[in-house]
Amino acid sequence: MLFNDLYIVGMGACLPERVTTGTAVSQGWYSAEEAQALGWVSVAVAGDRAAPDMAIAAANDALAVSGHSPRRHLHALPRDL
Repeated sequence: MLFNDLYIVGMGACLPERVTTGTAVSQGWYSAEEAQALGWVSVAVAGDRAAPDMAIAAANDALAVSGHSPRRHLHALPRDL
């Protein structure tokens, strides 16, 4: 391994709102065959929320559960931290 003393102390996630696969099929996001083959009952739809914004939300979540201060460990921070 490249880093011998590297540990994960917090994990975060940002899951957008879910819609049923029926709704996703009716919107044309999936074919009915694909939805049935996958067996999913819902899918997450980000809508207008950009992927970088979701990444920042997940990172903030991870920092919150880690118990560490982001100012102590990060070199570049969003302005709102």
